[in-house]
Amino acid sequence: MDNQGLGFDITFSPAPGASNICDVTITVVDNDGVAAGKPYALVLWLASDTNGTITTDAISGEIAAKSTYGSTLATLLSHYSSLLLTLSTGVLVASITDTGKGPLHYLCATVPGSGRIAVSRAIVTADYT
Repeated sequence: MDNQGLGFDITFSPAPGASNICDVTITVVDNDGVAAGKPYALVLWLASDTNGTITTDAISGEIAAKSTYGSTLATLLSHYSSLLLTLSTGVLVASITDTGKGPLHYLCATVPGSGRIAVSRAIVTADYT
């Protein structure tokens, strides 16, 4: 794990959610890979590549915290980016709504001010129901 000396890293686990939704479990982890145990604000956005370049392919819905699995603080760029808050455990489930279910995207996350960008594996059609 490369946490770039910041004492934390961000992990992603995409899975199919409700109709046209991909639920991504995002966990802020410590140096040992254990959930951080405190809340974090995260800026999330969809990228077209593993470098974190924001995509030009808008999704049909938004990136939002799944009810009871975190909080949506703000939509930063409609259909592309949001500011979300993890639970006190450092875990968040973000729902990505897209009736088109693609093209593939990468979900990126950063803790504001950290300079650290984490990028998920490709989120593909099979990650939506």
